[in-house]
Amino acid sequence: MDNKEETISEILNAKNMIKMLSDEIGDLEERVCNGSISNEDASKYAKSWTDAIKRNYSEIDSLKKELFK
Repeated sequence: MDNKEETISEILNAKNMIKMLSDEIGDLEERVCNGSISNEDASKYAKSWTDAIKRNYSEIDSLKKELFK
């Protein structure tokens, strides 16, 4: 794989991670309602996962800049 293909692959991986984390955050409400997780724990997970999503968006921006040099 050349450098551009590797960079594109990293961008796609970051986008997939964002999608997965977004889905997990969306599932938290249902998990709180059915009692499988406390509201406090759900808030901790949501904050952690939101921070990870922000890092992935930042990584995508950096990779795009690298790709289009």
